[in-house]
Amino acid sequence: MAQPVVNPHVGASPARCEPLADMIYYVGTFQPVWQVVESVHSDRNEALATAVALSSYEQQEAVTLVSDLRGALGNCTKFSNGTGVDPDNYSHVQKLAEPSLGDEAISYRMSYDIAADPDIDIDTAFSIVVSYLVVRTGTTVTTFTSELMGSDNQPTEIPQEVIDAQLKKLA
Repeated sequence: MAQPVVNPHVGASPARCEPLADMIYYVGTFQPVWQVVESVHSDRNEALATAVALSSYEQQEAVTLVSDLRGALGNCTKFSNGTGVDPDNYSHVQKLAEPSLGDEAISYRMSYDIAADPDIDIDTAFSIVVSYLVVRTGTTVTTFTSELMGSDNQPTEIPQEVIDAQLKKLA
């Protein structure tokens, strides 16, 4: 169900990585008019976690969001987000080939680095590679993410049938 969203804009260090940090929460710097986020499950691979988010913006905000994201991908290889003593850390930011989808699209992946923490039963540090596809169609920004749950540095592709089905609905 579509609903208004409160942008969880939490900041990034270095600041040039802010657009990447914002997309972790499926939003850009701007407040979306509405947003829908759904998890998609695969019958073929139970460890594959895929999410699809549709966010609606004013026209210029949608264009700027994608432009800012593209700029961050050219200038950012790792960052931390959040505030406080224990921010989330991301590394190995890698821009992938830009697919020909919607009005414009960006594809990238990055690693979410999780430190060892015996207080919460994480004995060994590990990373989860998250793949992103961001497609702007008019004022709608569709964000696809996929990751293999419980995997250490195992990249995955976003299932093509998920991409095709969602973008067909927007056409």
